[in-house]
Amino acid sequence: MEDTTILRIVKTKRFFFAVAFLIVYILGIAAEKNFSFAAAGTWKGRIIDIETKEPLEGAVVLAVWQRAYRTLAGDNTYFYNAKEVLTDKEGRFEIPAIYAY
Repeated sequence: MEDTTILRIVKTKRFFFAVAFLIVYILGIAAEKNFSFAAAGTWKGRIIDIETKEPLEGAVVLAVWQRAYRTLAGDNTYFYNAKEVLTDKEGRFEIPAIYAY
């Protein structure tokens, strides 16, 4: 091989790796965007006393939503919303879905 052919191959490899790095970098920036979807359904449950098996009226149920996003440094989350409800006479509660945009 001639020296010019080797030089062309080296330049082509450098160009390929530079383009590949640029593509990965751009995809990493795009991954930082926060893509949220509607939270699934309504959450329902029942709270009972562990010893008596009787329903607990007025128990506090707290749901906390966090949003997650990715960066080149790793995954991160932050507080998005919270909902607090009290149980009824039968110890039942219902927390509606929180929709994110």
